[in-house]
Amino acid sequence: MNTLFQSLLREFSSAKGMQADEAAYGLEFSCDGHQVTVIGHPRHEDELMVSISVASLEGELDPRVATLLMQINEVARFEHDWSIFMDAEQQVSMGMCAALPSMTVADLEALMLDGVERASGLLNMLSGMQTSNPKASPALEVPRDIMQLRG
Repeated sequence: MNTLFQSLLREFSSAKGMQADEAAYGLEFSCDGHQVTVIGHPRHEDELMVSISVASLEGELDPRVATLLMQINEVARFEHDWSIFMDAEQQVSMGMCAALPSMTVADLEALMLDGVERASGLLNMLSGMQTSNPKASPALEVPRDIMQLRG
């Protein structure tokens, strides 16, 4: 059991007026339509992992989507630690790892809210792609600010 993470969970629970559950291994809740999950890193005791759901891309996947997601990751990889993932069921999520030793409850809350804001922006962009005509827009431009640091 990750003691640094458990300590942060207790502090977070206390700050939010929640009953602390000693058996809890993480946080999971919905925020603005996105599922937020925070757990201790399974291999690195001094890190936590944050995952934010973005969208489920059901049906036939427009090939532009995968290309766009890779382009966004490429553009943003030196600016921040968030990465975009798409699993075999075409569920798009964002995730990152963060250092625990200096993490405060306020830092954790800011990190989660930042992820939700980024996920909402990405969802809006993906929704726009689904309604656009692929022939009218053969080349996609990656919006440089979609994954820009907020601060």
